[in-house]
Amino acid sequence: MRDDERAQALIAKLLARRGAPSTSASLVEEWFPEEGAFFNDPAQLSAAQCGRRAGKTRGIVRDHLRDLLSIPGYRGLYLNSARPEAERLAWIGNRGDGFRSLVERMGLPLKLDATDLSIHNPATDGWMYL
Repeated sequence: MRDDERAQALIAKLLARRGAPSTSASLVEEWFPEEGAFFNDPAQLSAAQCGRRAGKTRGIVRDHLRDLLSIPGYRGLYLNSARPEAERLAWIGNRGDGFRSLVERMGLPLKLDATDLSIHNPATDGWMYL
């Protein structure tokens, strides 16, 4: 079992003990089997052949948030061709499904910084940068 899987299992156990629903599970419950297989692949590098509107950014945002919540010391980076594009697509989201939108809507215990487009998880000292 990988370290991140161990951390996820521990967090899920703690949340279950408290009676809270698993945040990680709620982030990925919409994934279809092939999408879940892609994001759960333990390989260091993965590639996907997708159409133009396949939900790549939506999936990446949820995958990064899941890792940020569960992996101690996580460092994530979302890149796009330009900062305004990254902000529009991944920070806000086309359908309110970007980083900021999800953190606020789900009440995740993360600190958002809209100035430099970063997210900090004080519990795991994890960071996500756009």
